[in-house]
Formats: sequence, C-alpha cells, structure tokens
Amino acid sequence: MIKKQQILDGKNKVISEGSRKFKIWDEEKGYLFEAKNQFVKSFPGRKLSEFITNKSDYANLHIMAENIFKDTNMIAVKAKNIARPANVEDMGKLAGLCDRRMRQFIDRMMQKGVIAKATVNTEERIETHYYLNPLFFMSSKYLSPHLFMMFREQLRPYLKEWAWKVLNEAANLKDVEIKKMPELPRVDSPLLEKAKELTK
Repeated sequence: MIKKQQILDGKNKVISEGSRKFKIWDEEKGYLFEAKNQFVKSFPGRKLSEFITNKSDYANLHIMAENIFKDTNMIAVKAKNIARPANVEDMGKLAGLCDRRMRQFIDRMMQKGVIAKATVNTEERIETHYYLNPLFFMSSKYLSPHLFMMFREQLRPYLKEWAWKVLNEAANLKDVEIKKMPELPRVDSPLLEKAKELTK
C-alpha cells in the first residue's frame, strides 16, 4: 500500500509532500497491527511522570486517557454503545474514587493544566465536559480549534507562528462555541512555566 501525503499550511500552500509505502507484513518489522483503530498517543519527549510525581494521580490520568472519545480528547463513557461526556461520578467509577476524592483529583489536574473543563449549553441542558491536555495525550493527528482554546497558553511554545495564528483565527470564527467554555485552565499554571523553561 502506498500513501501519498501533502502537508499544507493554513492558506493551503504546500509545505512538503511525499509518499510512503506501507506493507501489511514486513519481514523486519512484522505485522501492521490495528492500523485503522482508534488510538491515544503520548510523546516521549514530554514525560508525564516528571510532571505528575504522585503515582496515584499519574495512574488516574492514564485511566482517563483510556476513555477518550474518538479524536476529541474528551473523557467519555459508553452506555448501551452510545458515548457521552463523563461527569464526576462517571470518572470516579472509572478510577475507583468517591465523588469527593474525584473532585479533588480534577481540581489538582486543572491547577496543573493537565485537565480542562468546558461548560456547554445544549438545547436541553447545561453539560460539563472534561478534556486531557494534548501535550501529554492526543487522540487525533489534528489539534482542533476547540481543544486549542482550552490549552492555548500551554500549547504556545510548541506551535509554529503560522499555526498559532491560524488556530486563533479559526477559534474566533467559532465564537459561539468559545462562549460555551468559560472555565479554562489557569494561564499561570506550572505546565506553562515548565514549557517556557524547555524552550529557553
């Protein structure tokens, strides 16, 4: 199987292009496993264990990452094969924590900028959605404007200038969506300070 690929900037200008050859079976590498399945990736250059030193918190974040919905980075649960945003009680059941302990965990992770909370107004009710920081867990190849806005300051040191501008423009076009997310991670979170140190 040959995959042709073009990388475009925000104005559809080709930055690079090429083709890659994929084999279902490779003599050296082996079998191409679960190629089309959902995934959650992490980045070896940014070790969560160096930032979250409490082993219980570290384990609970990985449990949350196992329950990300498709390519959104939103923590979700399934009921009768239908996914829905996980609430505090749902996440507590996943991690084996009572509501009080789960709220404390969420508060700690929000202060560190690893989890963000978005309040969404639907026609029927107001929902709270929880998202994981894409610097540590990413369930898509693409950083959406929605996810970008929630972790904007933490992501700044990792984005090229043109990408920063394009994402800001795209997020502003979704002004209605942004207004539904009043509670964002603190700009002065320790994660931002660590990101600044790494880019000096």
